[in-house]
Amino acid sequence: MVRTKSELINLAAEKAAQQWQADRSPYLISDIGNDLKDMGAFYKEIIGEEYSLTSFLRANAAGKFKVVVHPDKKAKVGVIPPNEEYDFNAVPSRLQEAERGHSAERQRKQTPRKYVVLNFLEALAELDNSDLEQVQLPLTIIKKLLSGK
Repeated sequence: MVRTKSELINLAAEKAAQQWQADRSPYLISDIGNDLKDMGAFYKEIIGEEYSLTSFLRANAAGKFKVVVHPDKKAKVGVIPPNEEYDFNAVPSRLQEAERGHSAERQRKQTPRKYVVLNFLEALAELDNSDLEQVQLPLTIIKKLLSGK
């Protein structure tokens, strides 16, 4: 269990190294509080009321880890190994990756439908005029076929 400031600093350094080794991302400070709670400890009891966890870690990082802050989301703060660099903007977030995944999945689902409709329209274009005069396909139906609604 973590009971002292030096144990808290060591925990942050160890977790930063583990997280970095796992996926080259920072160990988020918000996770430190949760990990301590799981161990039955609370960071405020360890560091006192005069520091926030972020300011405490910044003040005590010296050579053990580096504190990194998201440029736009000031609450997104993490620690990384001291000799590493990290740019929050250079790496897509899990949410952005999920959104991209949904977009790609949506595109895959729509592509075959559009392909079939376009092939159908190309086949219609090959008909002679007398056959084309008999085809009655409202534009709203084509729109529904393309949109999947």
